[in-house]
Amino acid sequence: EQLVQFHSRHRHCLVEPKDSKALSHWVKRQRYQYKQKVEGRHSTLTDERQDKLTRLGFVWDTHEDAWENRLADLLVFHQETGHTNVPTVYQPNPSLGIWVKGQRRQYRLFLQGKKSTITPERIERLNALRFQWMIRPSRSMNNSGTVLSKQVQRITAEEFVASATQQNRFLFHLCNSGA
Repeated sequence: EQLVQFHSRHRHCLVEPKDSKALSHWVKRQRYQYKQKVEGRHSTLTDERQDKLTRLGFVWDTHEDAWENRLADLLVFHQETGHTNVPTVYQPNPSLGIWVKGQRRQYRLFLQGKKSTITPERIERLNALRFQWMIRPSRSMNNSGTVLSKQVQRITAEEFVASATQQNRFLFHLCNSGA
């Protein structure tokens, strides 16, 4: 009942402790119970309560929801600019630049076989936008060694992997083969 009232006032169910500590705790508990249920463990979340919350627009996975929201922001940026190279400091949407940088970092971890939040599906969705996985500065110098200009060299995922180890090439193939 409190969540329904919160939703009618705010048009979402993302309750933070500053909004209401008790309701925020209850919402967090519902997500925990949902995760338990999905994993086949004991859960107090009934199908009826789950359905009611879902119909209300309850977000079961806030991390996935945040990722989807940033991807939607990136799509808008891509439509406006024709590319996905969002500056880290991007005043119109500061969280987007930080998110894009984070996706590149997670991709590097993924290729190295380390723990990463990026998945093959996410890589595929970003690749569909011709996402540039690696951006590195390169400098042009004159004969005296003075930097004449600083350019940003953009490297596609394919170019990045071509310069990587055999293991990383295998991971890249695995991610792009649909396996």
